Amino acid sequence: MNPPATPGQGPLGSLWALVGLRGASTKRLLAYGLAAAAVVSCVATAFMLVFRPAQTQNIETIVAMIYLDGGILLLLGMVVGQRLFSIWLDRRRGQAGSGLHVRMVTLFALVATAPAILVAVMSATFLHYGVQAWFNERVSTALDQSMGVASAYLKEHRENFGTDILAVANDLNINSGILTREPWRLSPLLTFHTRSRGFTEAVMVDGTGKVIAQSEFSRPRETEQITPEIFQQAQAGKITLIPLDEQDRIRAIYKLNRFVDAYLVLERFVNPDVLNHIDTIQNAVREYQRLQRERGGLQVSFILIFTVVSVLLLLAAVWTGLTVATQLAEPVSSLIYAAGRIRDGDLTTITVHSCSRGDFYKSPNVH
Repeated sequence: MNPPATPGQGPLGSLWALVGLRGASTKRLLAYGLAAAAVVSCVATAFMLVFRPAQTQNIETIVAMIYLDGGILLLLGMVVGQRLFSIWLDRRRGQAGSGLHVRMVTLFALVATAPAILVAVMSATFLHYGVQAWFNERVSTALDQSMGVASAYLKEHRENFGTDILAVANDLNINSGILTREPWRLSPLLTFHTRSRGFTEAVMVDGTGKVIAQSEFSRPRETEQITPEIFQQAQAGKITLIPLDEQDRIRAIYKLNRFVDAYLVLERFVNPDVLNHIDTIQNAVREYQRLQRERGGLQVSFILIFTVVSVLLLLAAVWTGLTVATQLAEPVSSLIYAAGRIRDGDLTTITVHSCSRGDFYKSPNVH
C-alpha cells in the first residue's frame, strides 16, 4: 500500500514550478485568491448588466468583462484541473484512502454541479422567453401607435398653423388697397392677428428679406434665416416652413399675391411638454428598434456572459469542495496507511497530523 500523497506532488508539481509556486501555502493562497477574484468578477459583471442603464453600456465594456472573466476562469480551471488530476493519479496508484477521496470529491462535485446546471438551463429558458416577450406583437403595436399619435399631433399642429396663415394672408390681401396707401396700418393689424391667433410674431418682408412691417415683440433680425431657396418655394404660392435651431417653435412664410413683392412670415410656439413627450417616445422607439435588430447578438452576449460567470462560480464551488474533501480524507487515508503498516508488523508507524483536523484525532488510539 502506497502512502498518501501530499497535494501538489507528482508529475503536476512541475506545473506549479513553472509559475514559481513551490510551497503548499502559496498554492493554497493562489487558489483562495482566484476563488475570491471569481466571486468579485461575477458580482461586477452582474452589476454592469443589471444595474447600469442600457444606454451607458457599450460593446467594449462587455468584451472587457468577458476577457476578465475568461482569464480568471482559465487560471481557476488550471488549479481545479491540477487537483482533480492528482486525485486521479492517486487512485491509479492505489494509494491509501484514494477510493474514499474519489467518492467524497464526486459527491461534492455533484452537489456543486447539479444546481448550477439546473439554474443555467432555467435562466437560458427564461431569457429566451423574456426576450421574446419584449419584442412581441403587442409591444411593437403599442410603440408604433404611440409614435403615430405623436406624429399625428405634429401634423395637426402644422395644419392648424397653415390654416391660420391662410386666414391672415387672406385678410391682408383683401385690404391690400388701403394698406398700400396707408402702410402705417400694417403693424397694428399684424399685432392684432398675433394676439388673437396665438402667434409669437408676424412680419412682412420683401424678396430680399427687408422688413416692411412687423407686430409687437417681433424679431426681424431672424428674417436673415430665410434663404433664397425658401423665397423661391414661397413664390409658387405654397406655405413653406423655415428651418429653426429651436425645436419649440414653428415658422412659415407665405407670398401675399395682392402686394408687390411681399411675403408674410408667422411664428408660433409648440407646447414644450408635448415636445418632450414626443421626443421621449421617439427615443424609446429608436432604442426598441435598435434592440430588435440586435436581439440575436443580445441573447448570445447574455448567454455567453452568464455561462462564463456560472462556470466561474462552479469552479470556485468545486475547488472549495475539493479542499473540504481533501481535509476530510487525509486523516482517514493516514489511518488506513498506518493500519496497513502495523498489520505488516511495523509497530513504529506514526501518523503525523495537525490539531486542527477535528474529531478524527480525538480518539486516544490515534497517536
